[in-house]
Amino acid sequence: ECRRGDTGVLALLRAATHAATWIEARAERAFLEAVGGDCRMPLGGHSRVKGGVLVMRGFLSRGDGIPPRRALVRGSAEEPERAGKALARRLLD
Repeated sequence: ECRRGDTGVLALLRAATHAATWIEARAERAFLEAVGGDCRMPLGGHSRVKGGVLVMRGFLSRGDGIPPRRALVRGSAEEPERAGKALARRLLD
């Protein structure tokens, strides 16, 4: 994290960024945002990039003893937010 427009620090951060981890984090953040997740909501999302494919698994529970819903989606590693939102839609439907 750095100030907007700080090209020197941005260059250092880009050099230290692991590309696959960044893609996975973006997908998981999109999933959490799409379901409205917070610290009190029983949910989880996990993603992995293999080749150009992003595989995302997740679960969502109401927290009332009913078994959680589980789902898996596959998407392009070039569009991780799309996969995260697709997983959220599948679990919320």
